[in-house]
Amino acid sequence: MRPSNRQQAIETAFAFEGIQWKLTQANYGNDPDSQCSGFSRVRRPWYLQGKVNQEVRGVPYCWGCHGSLANFRQRIESGTLAGNVCTRNAPRPDVAGVDCSAFVSAAWGLSVHYTTAAIPAIAAAVANPWDLRPGDALNKPGSHVMLFLRFTPDRKAEVMESSTGGCNGRVCRNVYPLASLLSRGYVPVRFRAFADDQTAVSASAYQETEQSPAGRKTASKRR
Repeated sequence: MRPSNRQQAIETAFAFEGIQWKLTQANYGNDPDSQCSGFSRVRRPWYLQGKVNQEVRGVPYCWGCHGSLANFRQRIESGTLAGNVCTRNAPRPDVAGVDCSAFVSAAWGLSVHYTTAAIPAIAAAVANPWDLRPGDALNKPGSHVMLFLRFTPDRKAEVMESSTGGCNGRVCRNVYPLASLLSRGYVPVRFRAFADDQTAVSASAYQETEQSPAGRKTASKRR
């Protein structure tokens, strides 16, 4: 993979949010699933509960997981367990999905997974938060990161994120008051490869915007 431009970043984000796939028993795992306690546990994302052999939408949240959309689809089709929201346990290599920073890394076209703590090494802070552009991010090192999509007509931040709470355990869109995010310690950042990128993101990249985002009022604490 190579660094994308802003248009590609937004299109990739919507592809992670909009992918539809069949949840097999192998992807679903045992029922009831494990609790998030002890070492190396798996907890099924809530949006997948009771959906065996049904079509579902969106890449599931998976603590410590990363990879491209094509890699996710290949692993799901091979019967890999889908998603893990046990964010305080050791990541497992036998589960498919993305955590928040893996999602942003993939949207930026990176083959390496940059965690929220590592993102400042490849992204510069945006001095004026109102200068955020599509494909930038709001990052809270050690906690969570969201890909910025655009400002809504009422001047809130529309984002795409992989979250256990605000997205019910998958990649989804949300809208937050910008002031609220800043007060919680989120830093507006710009991927350095986008610093001189003046690409105008076309409306086609927002092909799903006629569907209302979830509009959560709080940002979840996730990697």
